[in-house]
Amino acid sequence: MIFRRALCVAFAAASTISAGMVHADGGNTKRGAQVFRACAAFHGLEPGRNLTGPILAGVFGRKAGSLANFVRYSAALRHSGITWNERTLDAWLLGAGMRGDRAQVVFARPQEISAFIKESCTSPH
Repeated sequence: MIFRRALCVAFAAASTISAGMVHADGGNTKRGAQVFRACAAFHGLEPGRNLTGPILAGVFGRKAGSLANFVRYSAALRHSGITWNERTLDAWLLGAGMRGDRAQVVFARPQEISAFIKESCTSPH
């Protein structure tokens, strides 16, 4: 049920994005929406709806491990000093994050995912 709901959120967010918008950092939001489906079971895009992982609404500008209503962060992530932005999220998705504190999936084109997240979390749904 949670997985299905998360996928619906991802598809709803994807449907609000113009086809193939390309951000200055090279991220194509349409492809990012497709790739994000692998993340949707773990991370929601709606404020206040954590899944297995923390929500991504408002992630840009937020300190890693600081979302008050998500309690399963590791100590290493809470104390990492990372502030999420396109660069830090792209590096994390490329596998440069702390190995024990991130998903085992490494994405080849993380800028597309970060562009999708940024666009979907700042656009009205």
